[in-house]
Amino acid sequence: MVVDGDSMKRFKPVLFIMVLLGSFGVFYFFESQIQKSAIGKIRSIFKLSCDFTAHSISLSYFQWSAMYEAFAENDEEIVEEYFEDMKTDFPMVESIEILEQKSDFTEEEPYRIISRNNHLYFLLGIFNDDLTRMIEDKVVSLKINPQVILDTLNLEPKLRISDNGGIEFVYGLKIEKLPLSYRMFFFSILSAVFAVLVSNYYDNSFRYKFLERLNFELDKKTQALQSIIDFTNDLLTGKLEASYQNILEKAIEVVPGAQVGSVLLKNNGYYRYVAAEGFDMEILSKARLKYEELVGNTEKETVIIRNLGKINRKRLSEKNKKLMYSDPNVSRVKSTVSLPVSVGEEIVAFLNLDNLEKENAFDELSVEIAEFFASQIGVIFERLRLENELLEQKKFLEYLSYHDPLTNLANRRFLEEFVEKLIEEYRNSKGSFALVYIDLRKFKSVNDNFGHEIGDEVLSIIAKRLRNNVKSTDLVSRIGGDEFVIILKDLDERNVKNFIMRIIENIERPITIGGNIFNLSADAGIAIFPHDATEFGELLRSADFAMYIAKKSLKKCLTVKELKTI
Repeated sequence: MVVDGDSMKRFKPVLFIMVLLGSFGVFYFFESQIQKSAIGKIRSIFKLSCDFTAHSISLSYFQWSAMYEAFAENDEEIVEEYFEDMKTDFPMVESIEILEQKSDFTEEEPYRIISRNNHLYFLLGIFNDDLTRMIEDKVVSLKINPQVILDTLNLEPKLRISDNGGIEFVYGLKIEKLPLSYRMFFFSILSAVFAVLVSNYYDNSFRYKFLERLNFELDKKTQALQSIIDFTNDLLTGKLEASYQNILEKAIEVVPGAQVGSVLLKNNGYYRYVAAEGFDMEILSKARLKYEELVGNTEKETVIIRNLGKINRKRLSEKNKKLMYSDPNVSRVKSTVSLPVSVGEEIVAFLNLDNLEKENAFDELSVEIAEFFASQIGVIFERLRLENELLEQKKFLEYLSYHDPLTNLANRRFLEEFVEKLIEEYRNSKGSFALVYIDLRKFKSVNDNFGHEIGDEVLSIIAKRLRNNVKSTDLVSRIGGDEFVIILKDLDERNVKNFIMRIIENIERPITIGGNIFNLSADAGIAIFPHDATEFGELLRSADFAMYIAKKSLKKCLTVKELKTI
């Protein structure tokens, strides 16, 4: 069938509208599915973050003997100071309320999360350090702004929590509907234009070539977009490790012309290679590049670089030049597209994609797809940074829960778990170990006469002396104000007594602080496993087991003078 020119002109607007509407419907469906999937992933991350925040607050403030004692003594001033510190540490806390009601929290469930009027409320029980005691008639309620937690995650797409939101989120919260992505309109219009261009195929060869090129670009962009969506989904669902190497491999796959590449990450003022494909990573990882050594560093935009070898020989330091060019593939690079990866306003990395065969391997399409990819990678970099920060914060909180903040020694909780494991180990291996309890003499007068700051310095010095007199396999812990417990492995009773004498002699060495000289001493009690196994086993179930050993065990408190007579 032959279509004349007038018929074709009348048909083109109809074709354009039909394809536009059809493609809009298709892209709307896929966009809705993408948004639904993205919200689902953010919902999971947000819930984990809320739970982590509630756990951190509980662990930092409400599994703490100081807070417990302030509530027990109704010391409102101290409690208010702790609450102000909490608001500073956790900016998502809007207000704090103490509820006069029965606390039904347990060691396994020290907090609860509820919502009301599109706000979250953390309900927390008040425990001492080792969770053996709880304030039973009070519950602390924290009013939490969930939008602050959500904004801190900095995830895409940006979600807004609203009373009028039309989408159920989590904990009964609602979020606003997401706006339609520009991609949907872009690809709908692009599809309609493409259809019209197809209709012009018979007009002339120029239009045909133009259509062929447009089709190629559309196919590449669609492939790149789908690839990036799949890649991001794999990261969010945990199917793929969020590593720089995986990011690089995906970039080489989706950007036309890319054959090999590398990732440079900013670290302490230098840029270092953290991933490479087609190059010797063992060689590149040793390089440390200054900002001025980077090709195209004056621009914060994607750049295409030719004659890279010649430019590098001018910019690189002699050390880096010799090191990098020991990899033969570095000198083979014909062209490079360099992509700055930004998080906010800061350039945190460079993604370099290289071609080893042609100087004109990269064109505008390569740059367009590469830039879109780099913008998505910035989100992934931010997620990696956030995950690392959360991991470090978790490790820090775990450290605090097992260590005394003043002396950095193990606390009572760590000691009890350590001894329980040690008993089990030595019961099977028929070995022996000793538990030495040390109680400082005259320390109360230091606090009374010179204040707690001087007292804290004295305790820190005593702690260092104790730590410097034990092996790395032994344990020194602080279980109270001036009470310490030392676990000694594989020592008999006579050696333990010699050790105690040496420890007490070290404690009795004068301590000089600000012109004041302090002379302290100590009492010591001993329990040896398995010699005292029956009684020792019972002691492990007592929160005050160290004091019990010092006063009730078969070994009475010992001083240096008494030890020398044994």
